[in-house]
Amino acid sequence: MRIAFVSPFTNTTNRYIDMQKQLLSDCGFDVKPLNVKSVLTGRAWGIFKRDNVMAFHWLETRPYVWRGANPSLSLKGSVEFLFYVVLIAIARARVVYFVHDHAVHDTTGWRKKLSVQLIKLLRALADTRVVHDPSFAGTYQATYLPHPLYWDDGHTNTKPMPAAARGSEQTQFGMLGAVRPYKNIHRILEIWPQGVRLMIRGRATDDYAAQLNEVIARRQLAPHVAFQSGYMSDEDFAASLAALDVLILAHISDSMLVSGAFFEAIGRVSAIWARQSPFIKWAASQLPNALPFKDDAELVERVVGLKSIPANRGTAEAQADKALAAIRLFGWKECVRSYSAMLNNPSPKKN
Repeated sequence: MRIAFVSPFTNTTNRYIDMQKQLLSDCGFDVKPLNVKSVLTGRAWGIFKRDNVMAFHWLETRPYVWRGANPSLSLKGSVEFLFYVVLIAIARARVVYFVHDHAVHDTTGWRKKLSVQLIKLLRALADTRVVHDPSFAGTYQATYLPHPLYWDDGHTNTKPMPAAARGSEQTQFGMLGAVRPYKNIHRILEIWPQGVRLMIRGRATDDYAAQLNEVIARRQLAPHVAFQSGYMSDEDFAASLAALDVLILAHISDSMLVSGAFFEAIGRVSAIWARQSPFIKWAASQLPNALPFKDDAELVERVVGLKSIPANRGTAEAQADKALAAIRLFGWKECVRSYSAMLNNPSPKKN
């Protein structure tokens, strides 16, 4: 059986890697970890066989370490990054690099410029590049593969959530997932209309959480704006989504291609309002409940227009139609089909 070596092999805060491993398994691969230990102990010698695959995610983040909201360089991480670069250069297995970002999140100045160059290097070294945004397939000479839906993973048999019982006549807006500066939440809070309900939940560093709490207190946004920092289980995330009328994705798009929260929510929440980006523009052309906004001012204007009007969640049939539309684009069967097609194509492998 062909082997797919995956790096990183575990991610305790995001099921994406587990879903990628399951996808590779469903595509007929024996999935194994790729890390320094597995190479040095001889358990990854399959990387020197042409029929096998090495799949990398977020390798460009290895030289960075987060001791607060903004990353800095790490000597240990930089040495580890160089180890993988050498490994990619000498391996015979097909190297598949998933291009998730244009730059490492929350980097600024020369650190951001360095991260852009690291990503460029990895794209050049890879035999196959993959993007989850079809808009950048040409730019990065990559293959578009759909980002899997978190709620349709082909194995847990989960279904779209029913809408939660309404506890208020006001529209419930929400911003869910990892709470980080590149998601622009601090700037949204600076102009968020008073008296409008907004739920913010997800893991944040202490300094960024303090920054958000300071804005909420200074602008007297509580209790309508509620921020809860901390890890969210799958069940917590699902329950929070079910309570929303609108999920807001205010991410600054100069670092990322797509948002993982989009694939948590699409098909499960009535509407997603997302900052305009190539991916969101494409998604909006495919899905009626994905709506872009150009800037913070336009978002606030839209929020004010909807704050006293309950969002129309529609009938159960309408919600089911939204779920089916998401499954058509990003569902498990479509992922297995497209990933298999890419992996079974002849590899443009180095000698």
